[in-house]
Amino acid sequence: MLNADPLKIVYLLVMDDTTFESMSPFQGFGASWFDLHWAMQLIVHLPGDVAERSHSLEAIAPQRIAGLRPFIWQPINVSALEQVPPQFFPPCTVAFSGNSAVADRVDRYLGEEKTLLHFPYDKAVNLTVEEITNDLRDFCFLRLWESSDILNPDQQRLVANLEENWRRPEVEFQSLKIRGHNVSLPNYMALQRIGFRLEEAETFVGAKEKEYTDLILETAGAVRHIRQEARAEGKDLPELPTPNLIIFEPALFRQRYKNSKPASGIEVEIHKALKFFQKQKGLHNSVSKEQFDRMMSSAGTFISEIRSGELVTQTLGVGLYAAASTSPVIRLSPAVNHVHNKLTFFARSVRSENAQAKRKASRLFQDIQQSLAAGIGPDRLRAISLTSAPIKIIADAPLEWLPLDGVPLSLIKNCSRIPVTPGNVMMSQLIPSQPMTLYPDAIDKILVVSSFTEDDPLRYMLRDALESTKHLWGGKLSIEQVFVSSAQEFEDALNGFDGSILIYDGHGAANDLTPVGTVLLEKQKFDVWDLRGRVRCPPIVILSACDTQGVDASTHATVANGFLALGATSVLGTFLPVGGFSSAVFVARLMHRLAEYIPAMLKAVEHPLSWLEVIAGMLRMTVATEIINELAGVHGAIQTRQKANIDINSRRTDWFERLVQNLVSETGDEPARVRKKALAAIARSDAIRYTHLGNPERICFFE
Repeated sequence: MLNADPLKIVYLLVMDDTTFESMSPFQGFGASWFDLHWAMQLIVHLPGDVAERSHSLEAIAPQRIAGLRPFIWQPINVSALEQVPPQFFPPCTVAFSGNSAVADRVDRYLGEEKTLLHFPYDKAVNLTVEEITNDLRDFCFLRLWESSDILNPDQQRLVANLEENWRRPEVEFQSLKIRGHNVSLPNYMALQRIGFRLEEAETFVGAKEKEYTDLILETAGAVRHIRQEARAEGKDLPELPTPNLIIFEPALFRQRYKNSKPASGIEVEIHKALKFFQKQKGLHNSVSKEQFDRMMSSAGTFISEIRSGELVTQTLGVGLYAAASTSPVIRLSPAVNHVHNKLTFFARSVRSENAQAKRKASRLFQDIQQSLAAGIGPDRLRAISLTSAPIKIIADAPLEWLPLDGVPLSLIKNCSRIPVTPGNVMMSQLIPSQPMTLYPDAIDKILVVSSFTEDDPLRYMLRDALESTKHLWGGKLSIEQVFVSSAQEFEDALNGFDGSILIYDGHGAANDLTPVGTVLLEKQKFDVWDLRGRVRCPPIVILSACDTQGVDASTHATVANGFLALGATSVLGTFLPVGGFSSAVFVARLMHRLAEYIPAMLKAVEHPLSWLEVIAGMLRMTVATEIINELAGVHGAIQTRQKANIDINSRRTDWFERLVQNLVSETGDEPARVRKKALAAIARSDAIRYTHLGNPERICFFE
């Protein structure tokens, strides 16, 4: 069953069978996504369960924002659908198909037994939303009465009372002028999903860049306002963390940004069109109409249509993701994707054994920060800085490094990211899933998979770090460490483990010059993407290895993305190399945090604790330690260390400024000088080299 609650409505987007060759060339979406744009837009208007339409907007909105009333949509290949017995699906399951070939196969699959409600495009295009809703209502209640044996008595009474009360609660949003554009669409979808009726959109074409920025912030502000009001109304609801803000920017495959020389006439035309997307830095099209027309030959038009389809696909996916929790979306500008060269210089500096190159790291990092800030612009940056966590990053650029008064965003606000390449992996992360609610003892089983050669000095470093800290977590955690030397042993280790946390302890091989990121199994390079369909991947993966999500990777095929593709909910990856000793200490300290911090926090607060917060706090404590070590010595400033940990674990967003103040007292140095040194220490810190991928906020702990 896709969902255990028979009252939930499941929406299936039935796709043609996709091969690698048919993926879109610039971002990697299956071609069938383009056929189902209409269905993705339709879903926001439809109920998530049969009880929803009997409640008011005021009652539904707080539940959505608290993460308590998700709606379920799921893409499925038609061949996969045909392998599933129809009775497997929940009673209220709806299928949408985008082309006649897929529609015919769905109809043959259903036969005479209409266990799924099927809307092919040819039928749905002639129906209004209200007509589709009425068909849905009749289907759901018929199926629920036919399946009454799976309903408990309370559900049977609920269904009996609901059938007469099915209606669409709508409120007109009068203060918002609706202007249609991809940059505003996700926010409109969030408002429509919650029940606001929006007038027909006027097509928006800005005359200058600021007009796009204003539209983005206006629509995001409208969603934020509704979200805040609804939160106040639902303050007594148990709350699961949902994004207070989504920052989003599409990107091309990294190799598509490389310069190339066309060889033939047709390649010249394609090259011109591709250059337009490669060089784009703003949302306002500064190319003159004459230049654009010359560029858009028949080949150029074809390229433009493909890229437009990719942009619409991901915009609708982000819109559905935002609509699930009424989260505002701030679309950025393509300028943030143009830091590749600076990322390469920084990564080379970090990897270099040359002392002079390493000394440049701080300056290069701050240069990247300034470029990201300039690309986003002061208005968007101000809006981000004023938003409380959690924040979801949907982008490829390292937006965790955005400077908030110089301090990286992820060190002030809890952030997680969904990469935008490859597109199909991105869409898999945007699909709604039930929150994973755990008691602290659900993570007491931890698997450490290590792989080093016998003579590697790092072989036993994590084992020794765990042993030396065992008095802090022993008796509360069960940590199993296995050493593997082959792909089969790696696969067997995962399939033999039934816990929630996997730690990979080994070497990562950067893919800045090669197409695929790998880990080393002893001396053999191994591509974790090869494990798809062969392993049970734990929901939490921690990669204690270098370059598993290389900030200068040449392609999307990174190790961390691979674990997302394997089904992990949360992957802690690395942008850059991390020190063997420091990463071992990080894991050992994290084990202490799991054993002590989670139970203590659950007793101290009245709402669930997310895995995102557990890791974010750990990274802040790590960087605080590194700052203090550099400015006051490894054995200095004991009280300052304690105060910093207390501030971080108390969720203070001003912990860095307070740390600087305390170090001023400790060192007797000038405040401005101490702050500058602390920011330089951050740039050199291992802590900023970690990135948290997937949806870690969906993993929540209860007492």
